[in-house]
Amino acid sequence: MPLKTDIVRYMHKDLSYHYRQDIKDCVDIIVKSISDCLKGGGRVEIRGFGVFKTNRQRPRRFKNPKTNKLHYVPEKKRIIFKAGANFK
Repeated sequence: MPLKTDIVRYMHKDLSYHYRQDIKDCVDIIVKSISDCLKGGGRVEIRGFGVFKTNRQRPRRFKNPKTNKLHYVPEKKRIIFKAGANFK
């Protein structure tokens, strides 16, 4: 799985006339804008790439089979990615 630095390095190969720091700043802005939108409950669609959205996971209880104790997992949000047509 590529890291953010790998993405910056790959982009810098194609855009060598830009400073690497400028490309890193652009990648940081993109990642931050996607995460801010998802935190607000929004949906991010990048045509040809895919869709990011959040889904509510309902609270649940489960039993530990070793101790037979009941545990409670609170409600939480999950990020879901659906690949675009170019990836299928």
